[in-house]
Amino acid sequence: MPSFKTPTSQQIETVLQRIRSPEFGAYFLSQLKNPKWIAPLQDSGLFSSPPPAIHSEGGYVRYSNWPASRYLARMAQQAPTEVADILATIETDNPYVVGNVVDAALAMRPDVAGSLVPVIARAARDGTLWIAFKDASDLCVRLAEGGEVNPAMELADALFAPAFEAGQERPKGRDAYWYKDGLKKVAPILSETSAREFLPKLCDWLKAAIDAKRNVDPGTGSDYSDIWRPAIEEHEQNHDYDFAGGVVGYVREAFERAIQSKQVLLDEGLQILGQYPYLVFKRLRLHLTGEFAEQNVDLARETMLDRRLFEEYGCKHEHARLLAKRFPMLDLTQRGQWLGWVKCGPMGKLAEAIASDDAEKAEGRRRYWRFERLHWVHDYLTGEHRAFYQEMLAKCGEPDMADLNFRSGPARWGSESPMALAELSEMTFEEAVERVCSWKPEQSRSVGPDVEGLASIFEQYVGTNPEAFSAKGQVLTDRPALFVRKFITQMREAVKAGREISLSGVLDLCDWVLSRPVDERTTPELERDVLVDKDWQWTRGQVASLIENICTARTDDVPRYPLNGLRERLWGMLGILCRDRPGSVQDSAQDDPRMHDYLNSAINTPRGKAVEAALEYARWMANHVKELEGKNEIIPGGFGAMPEVREMLEWQIAEENRTVDVMAVIGSRIGLIYWIDKKWLAENVHRLFPLDEMKETPFVREAWAAWTAFLVWERTHIEFYRMLKSQFAYAVEQTAGIESGEDRREEPMRRFGEHLMLLHGRGQLGLDDDGGLIRRFIENASPNLRRHTISFVGQSLDESEKVPSEVIQRFMVLWEEYWAGLGKRDAEEKPDAWLFGWWFSCGKFPDQWALDQLEQFVNVTPTPEPDHSIVERLAKIAHVDIRKSVRILDRMIRGDQEGWRIHSCLDQAKAILRQAMKTQGEAQERAVALIDYIGRRGYTEFGQLLHE
Repeated sequence: MPSFKTPTSQQIETVLQRIRSPEFGAYFLSQLKNPKWIAPLQDSGLFSSPPPAIHSEGGYVRYSNWPASRYLARMAQQAPTEVADILATIETDNPYVVGNVVDAALAMRPDVAGSLVPVIARAARDGTLWIAFKDASDLCVRLAEGGEVNPAMELADALFAPAFEAGQERPKGRDAYWYKDGLKKVAPILSETSAREFLPKLCDWLKAAIDAKRNVDPGTGSDYSDIWRPAIEEHEQNHDYDFAGGVVGYVREAFERAIQSKQVLLDEGLQILGQYPYLVFKRLRLHLTGEFAEQNVDLARETMLDRRLFEEYGCKHEHARLLAKRFPMLDLTQRGQWLGWVKCGPMGKLAEAIASDDAEKAEGRRRYWRFERLHWVHDYLTGEHRAFYQEMLAKCGEPDMADLNFRSGPARWGSESPMALAELSEMTFEEAVERVCSWKPEQSRSVGPDVEGLASIFEQYVGTNPEAFSAKGQVLTDRPALFVRKFITQMREAVKAGREISLSGVLDLCDWVLSRPVDERTTPELERDVLVDKDWQWTRGQVASLIENICTARTDDVPRYPLNGLRERLWGMLGILCRDRPGSVQDSAQDDPRMHDYLNSAINTPRGKAVEAALEYARWMANHVKELEGKNEIIPGGFGAMPEVREMLEWQIAEENRTVDVMAVIGSRIGLIYWIDKKWLAENVHRLFPLDEMKETPFVREAWAAWTAFLVWERTHIEFYRMLKSQFAYAVEQTAGIESGEDRREEPMRRFGEHLMLLHGRGQLGLDDDGGLIRRFIENASPNLRRHTISFVGQSLDESEKVPSEVIQRFMVLWEEYWAGLGKRDAEEKPDAWLFGWWFSCGKFPDQWALDQLEQFVNVTPTPEPDHSIVERLAKIAHVDIRKSVRILDRMIRGDQEGWRIHSCLDQAKAILRQAMKTQGEAQERAVALIDYIGRRGYTEFGQLLHE
């Protein structure tokens, strides 16, 4: 290590005076290489205030680098302990600062770096680690390799435990590529260093991914994994696009590695998997039984001879592989038993279905079924079974579906390409286009190569070199829409990935597309053309998406593409697309437009997709002309600087042109419109949110589409409330006639309640303001809606770092009024609602007040949720009022009729009771009685508290 000089007091004083200048501070810290400056800079408070996120009115969030944290990251190798002590106290929502913390941890010894894991893990859960996700994964590996298993496990859980939004099968806040890349590195080392702790955690992550899927049933174990993960092992039929399917692969590899390294035995691994309900876990057990059969030969034999598994449809692949690999483990009698099942033919529903066919067809299906099963063990067949197998093999060839329930081609299930990617890659672009566009399928065939599979291979081919192919877009002129669409799709993805393509060549082709009649058919009518483009509409949709990607592309936080030469070109196309035919937008089953967010379906309609692209075009324009006025960004001239957008919006919101899809898209972008031209927005509020129509025809979707999308997708803003006071007041009236669902937070009326609570907390809407709007909402709302709105307050505070005291005071008054009115009834009707739980556990309210309210609450509802968080907080503040704390704990434990809640908070309960035992009077007496009660429930270790 080089020798560094300790700075003198004079040097320190000089620097501290000059460092007040941001420019000097940034330069000084960027050049500083001496770790002995850490202490004096720390004493000056330099490291205590990282720059926060900056939220602009246009909905943007900006972050800035922090020279101080970059300096600390550079010093981490020379002074690891000092740096770790400072960074471990950092509280920040700035991803750049978090990235510096990760860089510092990677430069330290693992035992020191472990102290930074809580900071990094918090950032991962808060969604501020995205810049450094890869490096954080590397840190997790380094910690595990360095023997710091507990910090490694804590970090792994923060990085890879998936959280899902309702209706989504991909986890929120996770980049799929880096997630998979990180888990690929982390899973092997943790499965070899701490398998007994890591393997259940990995299974929990997989279960969460399956829970997020549609049409799964933990009760029966049904998960359709034989479709989304056809094979447990690596297999050509597995698909990268399914998140849960990908996690299955990591689970399998981790269990295999743990068993191979003797971290766990086969039986232990099977026991862990057996605790989870879904079919895929049973398939994993079958796979491991086959791979490690030598560890438990009896189990392998028993599994092969399990008649239920033999007939179970979902386990077909793994059961087939087990038999193919381990059939010799069966003795002759056991082999005869299994072959006898095969000879008898299928059982159950399949047998009934076959029996309904005519005799000849039924016999053919039975023979083929027997042939497929014998194919599993064909290497070991003798006698009549071998003769039958050879006869069928000569007649039918090897069965494609012997061990699978589904087989997919490159495009979709059942699609197959007549050409391989390698074949096209040897051709010039012109030759490849001619080849794929001239291919014709055989009309008489119901299986085999089809145009959909060919189009998928062509899309992959274009993706191999979009830079070169983009200049040749004109080659696709007068070609079928299907192949034109695939080409434009790849160009859209290339723009999104930041690749340098020839926009001119691609846009020439787009212009030609928009010149074609929308209903023109460019492919022949076929029996199997479910996904074949029947007209140009899907291709036009890809043109809109391409333009959107061009407008949103950025380099170093500025638009990548200039206005000159593109503005007129892009709007020439958008102007056409924005008047495309409106699409059909479906309601939810309840068929109440006040309760339905139309945006998710609206952005997939032709006009909805085009208007979405047009609004991103407006943002692109604004980012080119914006100016800074004080701390605010302004757009000189507003829509006057982009009259084409203003004209488009005014045409769309005119009563005769208004459609559900477009109104939903516009309603979700009110923040963008406000940023560009707040005056235009104020003048057109009555057309965007037509209150008169909402009153006169309350169930007309067009009148509600913009409003519900605004509620769900826009941030709460006082200016929006001021513009929309009449709409807010009318929505409060409507809550009386709406029964909110149980668990759909994105429901518009639930989001409406959240808007009101945020406005109230900020002091922008008092309880008595505007005719007591908030009081009227609480009185009118259905119980479910009211409970959600009140519990949202506590949840939002739990997610906040620091909350001003005046905000807390407002909510204290709100709670007291609510509890004195409808609160007790709401709690009694639904005891498991997380009504006051978040309020108490968030830790933002005065301790004594929180204890007072919690005691009142548990007297009505003795099992408040989330119980673990409540008791955890109660243990921290029990000293404030130990008598009340013991009364609350007593009420919660005795109210736990199921008997399982106490298990999740044993340590916290002990801590509270230990404090009570050190006092005199009521607290100690109640503690003794409660310890006795808990001991009688089976938790005898609490008796130790009586002797301490």
